[in-house]
Amino acid sequence: GAGTGFNLLKEGVQSYFMQQLDPSGGVALTSAHLLYLATAAGAEALELDEVGHLSVGKRFDAVLVRPAAGQPLDVGICNAADDADAMAKIFAMGTPADIAEVWIDGIPRHP
Repeated sequence: GAGTGFNLLKEGVQSYFMQQLDPSGGVALTSAHLLYLATAAGAEALELDEVGHLSVGKRFDAVLVRPAAGQPLDVGICNAADDADAMAKIFAMGTPADIAEVWIDGIPRHP
């Protein structure tokens, strides 16, 4: 398969861990890299030009991450140093319970 599970947030963290094991040092993956790998990179690999990023004319697939107040991810995001740090915290601490809304092809699918 393509990973260790069905949670793209955790797959991003696994990518980070595997890169850290590269004996040559590899490329240090930032939260921006992880977001790219979880979105546009997959679309590019599958030659799906109509998905993978939020641009005019593209199909809208997205999730809204909104952890419950006081939960670890909520506290982490509220105390993030910047957007990159907030994204890193979402990858590191996010769970399916933190996904508030899902859109597939522009249509709300969850909740």
